[in-house]
Amino acid sequence: MIIETAIAATSAMPVVAVKIADARLCGRVMDAARGAGFATVADEDAAQVVIADAMTARDRRVVVVGPVLVLVEAFKCGAAGGLQPDFDGAKFERTLLAVAAGLRCFDLPPRLPAVPSAVHAEHALADETDTAGVPLTARETEVLALMTTGASNKQIARALDFSVHTAKFHVASIIAKLGAKGRTDAVVRVLSGVRDMV
Repeated sequence: MIIETAIAATSAMPVVAVKIADARLCGRVMDAARGAGFATVADEDAAQVVIADAMTARDRRVVVVGPVLVLVEAFKCGAAGGLQPDFDGAKFERTLLAVAAGLRCFDLPPRLPAVPSAVHAEHALADETDTAGVPLTARETEVLALMTTGASNKQIARALDFSVHTAKFHVASIIAKLGAKGRTDAVVRVLSGVRDMV
């Protein structure tokens, strides 16, 4: 975990709001919040910490729950914290307490992967294909985030609510745009930080 500074002991548990579209993940987050003793409210303005599945606006109170690439993008956009979906109760509690204390806390590996951005991605390497070096779309960025978790085309299709054929199309496009030799090579390039895409 990356934490800006040490967490000071807090006397009161923060009030949280949960804004997550996926019902299973939302339920898991709500259970973790209740288990840690946090009060939950529906109104974001009444909460000290907002737990979301995406960064919609620059807000130092938002803790984003998602894959590593989503967390890196949230970190760059000014989110207060980030948790991977497989968080445990202790990590969840520490992250929320840190954010409530005004700190930033992200569950990220020591070596951060590069995150392709639909707006300002530029690829340092290119190959002979005419799509290499072209920025990834927002949907391709979501697909790539799932690819880095080891998700199959079927799992990607299910997670993003489209057909397996569409998932295959996006994966092929990502491979071409990254100038990779295949699916594994594309993930390795992103996670190893070989490509400077931000």
